[in-house]
Amino acid sequence: MNKRPDKTFLIQAGEHFLRVDLQRRQAGYQVLKTLRGRQQAIRKEADTEDFFVEAKRHIDIEGITGLLKQGGKPAREISVLSDQITAVVAEVDAIGESDWHSAAQMEAQTVSGLSTAESMFASSRLSSEQGLVKAWTVQVSMRNITALRAAIGQVARGSRLITVGHPAGIRMQSPSAQLENWSDFALYHVPDVPNIDLKGWNGASAIADALADPEVAAGLMPSEQPAYVIVASDQQFENSNSLNWLDFAQDPAIEAWASALAEACDPLTGRILGMPLVAVPKAPLGNAALAMASVGFAAVMILILGIHYGLTLLNEKHLRDDLAEFEAPAEKIKADREKISALKVELKKLDAELESSYQSDEIDVLAHRKRISALLAGVSEGSNIKEAVVLEISPDEDMNTLLSGIATSFNAAQDLARNIDTYLAEHGWRATLFRRTAKLLRDDGGPWTYEIRLSPSPPRKETREVVAETPAARDDRSVPNQVSQAIPNS
Repeated sequence: MNKRPDKTFLIQAGEHFLRVDLQRRQAGYQVLKTLRGRQQAIRKEADTEDFFVEAKRHIDIEGITGLLKQGGKPAREISVLSDQITAVVAEVDAIGESDWHSAAQMEAQTVSGLSTAESMFASSRLSSEQGLVKAWTVQVSMRNITALRAAIGQVARGSRLITVGHPAGIRMQSPSAQLENWSDFALYHVPDVPNIDLKGWNGASAIADALADPEVAAGLMPSEQPAYVIVASDQQFENSNSLNWLDFAQDPAIEAWASALAEACDPLTGRILGMPLVAVPKAPLGNAALAMASVGFAAVMILILGIHYGLTLLNEKHLRDDLAEFEAPAEKIKADREKISALKVELKKLDAELESSYQSDEIDVLAHRKRISALLAGVSEGSNIKEAVVLEISPDEDMNTLLSGIATSFNAAQDLARNIDTYLAEHGWRATLFRRTAKLLRDDGGPWTYEIRLSPSPPRKETREVVAETPAARDDRSVPNQVSQAIPNS
């Protein structure tokens, strides 16, 4: 895909049609390519739609737009320079800022025959004597602008016409004098001046009038800096070897003029410095364009609505997710409350069962007291083992009782545990030797510390048995209603 140039100029100069494409570089604009279009004689009558008349001047729409069909895509912004557009350099009275514009437009209307209502103007102010304003003015018919804009828009899609002007005024070399010969217009650049200073002549005898001017004749005399003569019209005059002659019929002259055109463009804005150019407004949208714009607008609106609908659904999903997150703890709290209620019911049931158990089970406190007495009696019973001494009685973490002591023989602790267990088995205790440690103070390893674990078992319930007494037995007893008690083994 070919890259578009940055600027494209379409030039009509007599029978010559030129296209100059410029590329913006760091130092300014440079010529990308120069193309020459078809040559034809200027018609004297407007007999087709391709020609519009400004007095007796003709802009060839077909020849200009034909340049766009060759050489690849043009720039997006196109300027048209045609020598069939009216150009006037005139001095008017310096009455006021708006008045000199009006006076310059009247001078152009005198040459073109077009009224202000049917044309567009552009003017540049030049240096002049005090009390006067020298204006360089171009005037172009609105019908020509409309036709050019429409034709360029059809041929070069993606490009549009932005400015229209006259090709005269491109300075080849500033210090030198320069005479330009265009169709019914001659332009002279005054040499050795810091600012742009021009003199212009209009009409069929424009070049003859210019050559008859003493200032022009003096400027064209042989000198160290030869003057430039640009010939872009079929009106010829005598060539001189002392002049830099640029004839548009020759390709080197076209290349030199195109380079000067590139140098005249402002590196920032791209406008030709000092040259008056008519700014072309954008074309209004046609029916097809309006229809396409309506379709595009509708498509954009549908897309926006679709995006909005999608975002709404997404927000709704997020809200539902947030709601679910808030509802989950509430449901958990509700379930926990139900569990608490069930546990309370279960607790009440257990309390009732426990109370009933307390009422139904007979707890004999006396049996517990006797079991403790039996414990002490059992420890005392085992004390007949002389080789083992009990030093401490203490509880452990598992609700057992520990007997700690020291033995002088290895088997003494085991014998003590066996004697105690034999005595206490009937009273709800079991005795077990679970730790014996040699102190290694003697040759046989003794003495030995030991720990005997006394594990309680449920105390046997003590029952009371009532014996019926016979009269004889009652007589034998001194106390009536004697009750005997027995504690059976549980």
